[in-house]
Amino acid sequence: MELITAPYRSHSLVGYYSYRKAKHRIIPIHQPEVLYMKTIEILTIIILIIVAGCSVNSSTEEYNAETVKEAQANVTSYIENNYANIETLKVNEPYKAEMGIMTVDGKTNGEAFSVSLDTNLMVAGVAILSEQFPEKKEECLERICDY
Repeated sequence: MELITAPYRSHSLVGYYSYRKAKHRIIPIHQPEVLYMKTIEILTIIILIIVAGCSVNSSTEEYNAETVKEAQANVTSYIENNYANIETLKVNEPYKAEMGIMTVDGKTNGEAFSVSLDTNLMVAGVAILSEQFPEKKEECLERICDY
């Protein structure tokens, strides 16, 4: 199949032919081959995105037993020394939160809290997840009491 055309124009019949300038001829490339290559490229990109996404979201880093014990002890001590009227206290195992910081969740008197720990396993922040959480001790309002 040979077509004689005017000067080379790449925008005509785009999508069906692959154009090469060869003495003013249009050289068609078979559509199934092009589709096959495009399909392979798209599948490769999708697989790379899935693999990268899975590796980013795998935040199930486990800590050794000593680190877990120390983290739980620090959180327990912090809550008991900084909050009044603690009757029950349950501290869960630490996990690596989304931003990469060690976090420990727990409940005191049935009310939920979450504590973020720094690299030295000291309390970096506390998120109180309930309005009925015990109040801070009066002497610990302006500064953190020792724990």
